[in-house]
Amino acid sequence: MMKKSQQSRPTKVCVGCRKSVTKAGYAKRQWKNEKSKCQECTAESSANTAATHNEQPPTKTCAQCNKIREKGQFPKKQWNREDALCRLCFELTIISEEMTRQCNQCKVEYPRNEYSIFQWEKGADALCHGCCDSLTKKCLDSVDKTEMKVLENGLSFCSLHDLECCDICMMDFTLTNLFARERAALGRDLTDAEHEAIIAEYYADSGIRINPKICILDGQSICPRSG
Repeated sequence: MMKKSQQSRPTKVCVGCRKSVTKAGYAKRQWKNEKSKCQECTAESSANTAATHNEQPPTKTCAQCNKIREKGQFPKKQWNREDALCRLCFELTIISEEMTRQCNQCKVEYPRNEYSIFQWEKGADALCHGCCDSLTKKCLDSVDKTEMKVLENGLSFCSLHDLECCDICMMDFTLTNLFARERAALGRDLTDAEHEAIIAEYYADSGIRINPKICILDGQSICPRSG
């Protein structure tokens, strides 16, 4: 509600402090509003909003890794428990209740938070963070530096490490070498039936489902390589 003072200066009652404030005490936009806030109340509201945004989120110490985590790093049902597990420890527990495991590469016993979930799922074949980082570096260093090496007997290996299946160079000649060994044993080229039998046995042992109508390279019903 607007009224004039004795000095004929227009005033308006602030909805914040409920005081009658002159026009000079309002921002232009606030003065035009029916429910106006004076500059002091507006500044106080802004300060309170900023303080709310700057408040630290609630935290809790994980009962397993003993690290202080924010609320969003815990599953909802875990947050209210006294022995709450953070999201990572909770997922690791679902896979296995082991608290430590020996790294397959460096043979050091590490707590499970030193493994990624993907590695923890591998059981005894799991690699710790350090060994995974080392393997990744070796893979990157081998890019454009390795190629297929074919021996006189037809077997293939990576040129850098002489491995049939090399995780570092990301090369796998297991199947092609099965063909080469069978050809050497028979002393002749393989028939189509023999070729398909080797492929079927290889993928049966690997647990990969094979559909003859789907390309095994990119999962499409029409192989872009063979048409």
